[in-house]
Amino acid sequence: MNGEIHVESQYEKGSVFSFYLPQKVIDASDCIHVKQPQTITAVALIENSYVREQLETDCGYLGVEYREFVSQEALSVMAASKNVFLFVELDLLNAELEEYIKNEPSITAVLLMDFNNTDEYDYSKMLYATKPLYTLNEAMIFNRESLHYYSESSRNENLDFTAPDAKVLIVDDNAINLLVAKELLEPLKMKIDTALSGKEAIDKISVYRYDIVFMDHMMPEIDGIETTHLIRRFHEEYDNTPIIALTANVMDGMCDMFLNEGMNDFVAKPIEFRALISKIKKWLPAEKIQKTDNSGTPGKKQKPDKEIVIGDLDTKSAVRLLGSEKVFWNVLKEYYRVIDKNSTLIKELMEREDWKGYTIEVHALKSASKQVGAISLSEKAAAMEKAGNAKDVEQILSHTDEMLKQYRGYLTILEPFFAAEQEQNETKTDISPDILHGLFADMHEALDNLDSDSMELLIGKMEHYKYEGWQKELFEQLKSAVDEIDTDTCEEIINQWETHF
Repeated sequence: MNGEIHVESQYEKGSVFSFYLPQKVIDASDCIHVKQPQTITAVALIENSYVREQLETDCGYLGVEYREFVSQEALSVMAASKNVFLFVELDLLNAELEEYIKNEPSITAVLLMDFNNTDEYDYSKMLYATKPLYTLNEAMIFNRESLHYYSESSRNENLDFTAPDAKVLIVDDNAINLLVAKELLEPLKMKIDTALSGKEAIDKISVYRYDIVFMDHMMPEIDGIETTHLIRRFHEEYDNTPIIALTANVMDGMCDMFLNEGMNDFVAKPIEFRALISKIKKWLPAEKIQKTDNSGTPGKKQKPDKEIVIGDLDTKSAVRLLGSEKVFWNVLKEYYRVIDKNSTLIKELMEREDWKGYTIEVHALKSASKQVGAISLSEKAAAMEKAGNAKDVEQILSHTDEMLKQYRGYLTILEPFFAAEQEQNETKTDISPDILHGLFADMHEALDNLDSDSMELLIGKMEHYKYEGWQKELFEQLKSAVDEIDTDTCEEIINQWETHF
């Protein structure tokens, strides 16, 4: 089928271009569905009009009756003939309603939390969900599938297995996302590899054998679907390996699309810890799962003794987003480490008028800054990303320096929090030429074999020595290149180092 293009022009007024592209429906079956929707009524006690209207719309898609809360008596009448799911915002849950829910077994209550809420509540007979609601999550609730509110202490609740013999690859073009994913999966004790691009993922699966591959859907250069095509076509050993999409797009039909493109399943973004765990349970070979007894204790979570105060960072929100203080400090350390490199790169891309590269980098800065609570900087980067997409050169040239000044300012703000590492560096000894050349020889071999584990081990050995001036700069560049498994850059840095040493 061919599409058509229409052009309408009026002199001195302009032109209107329109087109349509016919699409063929391969499979008309629903990707998301509710079992016996005619037996279900959703009742909303929701003040937020957007959330309320979205729930009503989604219920229409799912074939579920929707009503707004009137009274407890009306709920009881409905419950006599239907399965009633009461969606109630936390702020609207009073003691009287809570007592009613506890004593009315025919009502399934769903407590709606703000996304950043880290408090835990011991409300029996309630499910937890975060706002905004998504069609997929609502269907899981109506089908009584596992769906829970994530928090730091509930993270290990019902985590009844480990998989120390399993090897998993996570592919995402955002290094911060990879770091967070690794931290969330740490309790499973799996061997986790990461890749920042489709090309890097293909390089890794050519060398290593993974039990599961989590594949980001939207990536530059080679996206997740194209990467999956290449893996399925040229690597027969991966014919039966589960490739699970990581995607923010959970619209109807997306599930079938991923399956048709060679993937096995998908996990919706923002990723919920328990959803990720359920996919691992589903797809990991049974012999790789080792059952454990790790039941949690319900109840109100204890607040940290002290609030983390770091300049203008909204550390409370950052810890909530990342799930724990441990992850926050790890992410903040990485954020601090790359400030010089990334700010210099953004400046260079602007001066070269490489607007595509510039937009990609400020997009990454926007995301990373929000992760660590640098909200003002994140908003500035978001504005620059918008300008980059629009190729608004005047806006970029006018405001980039202001953004970078604030970004570089975090070097001074964050430096005291890593003072211990700096003091440790002062006790290190200078590296001798013989030791350095030996490490370089081992690094060349690791690079030739694409052995990322050995590369990281060698960087760890090099960390025991002190570097000054140009050597310190080259070492930082080498560490970054090893982190990104950029073998070509690693070779260039080592060759440059050897030439000058």
